[in-house]
Amino acid sequence: AENFLLDFYTTSHPYLHFAVGNLAKKIGVAHSNPVLYYIPKHKALKDFNANFGDELYLVEERPTDSQINVTSFGNPLAIISTEDVMKNLHKDEKYSVDESAYIKARLFDMLIGDWDRHEDQWRWGEYQEGKKIIYKPIPRDRDQAFTKYDGALVFVLMKNVALRHMQTFKEKIKNVKLMNREPYPLDLAFIKNADENEWIKQAKYIQENLSDADIDGAFTNLPDEVQDETIKDIKRKLKLRRNELHQSASTYY
Repeated sequence: AENFLLDFYTTSHPYLHFAVGNLAKKIGVAHSNPVLYYIPKHKALKDFNANFGDELYLVEERPTDSQINVTSFGNPLAIISTEDVMKNLHKDEKYSVDESAYIKARLFDMLIGDWDRHEDQWRWGEYQEGKKIIYKPIPRDRDQAFTKYDGALVFVLMKNVALRHMQTFKEKIKNVKLMNREPYPLDLAFIKNADENEWIKQAKYIQENLSDADIDGAFTNLPDEVQDETIKDIKRKLKLRRNELHQSASTYY
């Protein structure tokens, strides 16, 4: 079972985290800034040398209060969890969520095929406007962007109702409703005022501010060794999904 699970991780491209941040930056969606390091085994790791070291590691900022000065997190007053945002929303009407920013972030999820957007995949930047406190989304953990599920056994498993939301990144979103199964409860909780026009408006904003050149350029910081036909195919699919994003927005709304 452990070997199978480890093999299942290969459905995720190990270097596409670098491209996600570049894409998000172009449309004003908060993001981390991953960096690739080789970390050897050494004394500072102590007992962790048994499991770690002598490998490549992706290191990125973790959205917490210690990182409020990270520009790509929006320089908020504080960074809190989804659970704390929910508590505050129920506690006092002075608290609210920036619905437009959240919708744009959710459409970006759909664009890159990131179905894994449950409660813990979000942190929230806190801003003060007069007597009001506004929360803006900070998406994190982009492990399921641009995923690829193939092979006979995986095909059989994906027929399971519980796994049908885990969709391969293709030219079109196969089922907008299914791929959004995990974040759907959050959407119901946070989007109270925005109508279909707002969804389409944010989709068109992404279409207008994420050009073909932006998409091509977003992948240039991946290692040379993985600049192959796979990356070209992802770029092609990403452009096609972008072109139809307003339709996906309308369907999901």
